[in-house]
Formats: sequence, C-alpha cells, structure tokens
Amino acid sequence: MGMGHWFRSQMFGGATVVRTVGVVAGQPVGGVKTELKVHRLSRGSPFIGLEIVQKGFLSYQMAPCTLSVAEGQRLIEFLQSAVQ
Repeated sequence: MGMGHWFRSQMFGGATVVRTVGVVAGQPVGGVKTELKVHRLSRGSPFIGLEIVQKGFLSYQMAPCTLSVAEGQRLIEFLQSAVQ
C-alpha cells in the first residue's frame, strides 16, 4: 500500500477505498476544472465515498464526503429528480 492509498484512506476517515466506481467532470468555471469521483469504501460495512477535486492554475483543492448506503440512495433520488 503506497502513500497515496494511505492518504486517501485517511481522507475518508480510515475507510479502505475498495475501488473507484467512476469520475464525472463538471463544467469549468473561471478556468477551474471540477471532478466528482465516486468510490466504494469498506469500513466494516460498505460506504460510498465522494471526492470533489478542483484544479486551477497553480491551485488544487480536494474535499471528501463519506455516505452510508441509505444516504447514497437519497442522493440518487435527488439527482434523478433534478434531471427530470
């Protein structure tokens, strides 16, 4: 396990990143690109990890969010409602 794996694990509260499910790119705003990465986490029971990454000229920002499976289902409902 490399330093990157350790850092990502710590970012999600010590949960292990089992796999990265996918990445969605947002619309750039003012030269800043945003990506939303979805991870499958394991911390005893399964969790969902959302990683929001913003990259700009000489800047990099990352914010983690850990969701339970039930909270992930609520997020899916909200997203489905927003696209209809």
